[in-house]
Order: sequence, then structure tokens, then C-alpha cells
Amino acid sequence: MMNQNDILSTIHMIDQQHLDIRTITMGISLLDCCDSDPKRACEKIYDKITRSAKDLVKTGEAIEAEFGIPIVNKRISVTPIALVAGASEARDYVPFAVALDKARAETGVNFIGGFSALVQKGMTQADEKLIRSLMVVVLPVVAFYVLKNKELGGGETPDRSEDPDGFRRMFFTGLAVSFLIGGYDGFYGPGTGTFLILVFTGLLKLGTRDAAGISKVVNLSADIGALGTFFVGGKVDYALGIAAALFCMAGSYFGAGLVVNNGQKIVRPVVMGVLALLFVKILAG
Repeated sequence: MMNQNDILSTIHMIDQQHLDIRTITMGISLLDCCDSDPKRACEKIYDKITRSAKDLVKTGEAIEAEFGIPIVNKRISVTPIALVAGASEARDYVPFAVALDKARAETGVNFIGGFSALVQKGMTQADEKLIRSLMVVVLPVVAFYVLKNKELGGGETPDRSEDPDGFRRMFFTGLAVSFLIGGYDGFYGPGTGTFLILVFTGLLKLGTRDAAGISKVVNLSADIGALGTFFVGGKVDYALGIAAALFCMAGSYFGAGLVVNNGQKIVRPVVMGVLALLFVKILAG
């Protein structure tokens, strides 16, 4: 039985220490929404989510009111969309993302997780289509950022020696970002170095030369990790790989010299060129 001290302690945790329930999640299987017609599949997805989760937000708010503890996020987790959309004849999966977002707006939840693929043991055609669909959205956003950021390629890394808290934030943010981009590099890859430099300069506020240097270390580590997996799987053509690696080293030496000597003059045009080529490649399949 609760006593007065327990109640006051709980109130103190909520009021002073910001105690909350971070998330309540409803899991919904969408496997029964598979359909060869992508439009019909999207309709099934929308209908099932809105039907199953119509009272999720209301229930969460009732729990908040009953116990007096705020619930920060009400969310839905669904079957990885690559599994569902793979049964359809869709060329890209953007309509499935739109269907999920419409369902999110209708149910009032904070977000829906599941526009994803299971690629830890290899990538199917459906998984690749999903990644391409993501990139169709991501690349224009990144290009807009590059065009807007007139200082990209210039500036130096600020001195954080007298700001230990700022250094810790930068350090742990860098770890999280490197993990996410490393995952992307492992199963897809194109543009990894570009994305690393953009994140290091934009989010971590590093100078471009420092960001470029660190990105090479991160990219190398990601490639070694992925290469080990491909070695084990017997998916490496050694003759072609070694020959291409030697020429890649020569090209990297030349490119690194351009960045060190020219900085801002070369970085923005090259980044925009890489993004444009990636976008064309993705659209062309």
C-alpha cells in the first residue's frame, strides 16, 4: 500500500526530475496487406493501421490522466515495408511511405516505424527498391542543404579544449551518426563519404578539412567491417578488387590534395556533382 512519502516522492520525480513514460508502442503486422497491386496494398495498409490504432492516442491520454505521468510518444511499429511491398509490382515504394504518413496523421500518433528492410543477411530486390525510395527523398534534401550552406568547404574546427560538455556532445553524436551511416555503407554504400562530410561539418561543426580527414577513417572502418562479411560470404572478386583498389588509392591521393589546397572552391561543386550522379543513378535503377 502506498504511503504519503511514496506519493510525494513520485510527484517530486515528475515535477523536478522530469519523470515520464518515454513511449508506448502498438505493434501491427501488415503481412495480410500484401497485394500484387501496389495501390490496393497501400489502401490495405492505411485501413488496417487506422482501424487497429484508432484508440491508441486516446488510451495513452487516459493513462496519463489516471496516473499523472506524461507519455512523451505514442507510436506504432509495423512489419518492415520491404516485406509487404515486395509482393507488389511497384517500381518504387514512395507510395507506401505516403500511406504510412497518412495513417499516422489520421491516428494522431507521433510516428510510425517500419519503413525499413531486413538486410543483415543480404539484400533482396525489394530491399534495394526501398533503399532507393529513401534516397529519392534524401538526396534532394541534402542538395538543398549544400546549396544553402555558402560556407561549406571553408572554416576551421572550433577549439573545444575549454568546453568539455561541448566536446562530449560532439563525441557521442559523432558515434551515433557514424553507426547509422556505417549501416548504410554496409548494405548500399554510394555517397557514404559525402554524407559523412556533410554531417561532420553541419551537425558537429567541424572544419571541412578536418571533416574530410575523419570521414576517411570512418569510411575505411566501415569498409573493413563490410569487407569481412563479403569475404566470408565468398562475394569478392580478388583480381578486380585489388586492381580497382590501387587506382582508387591514386585517385584519393589526388582528390585529397585538391581539398587541402583549395578547400571551399572545390568541395561544394564536387559534392553537388556526386549528389546529382547518385540521383540520376537511382532514378535510372
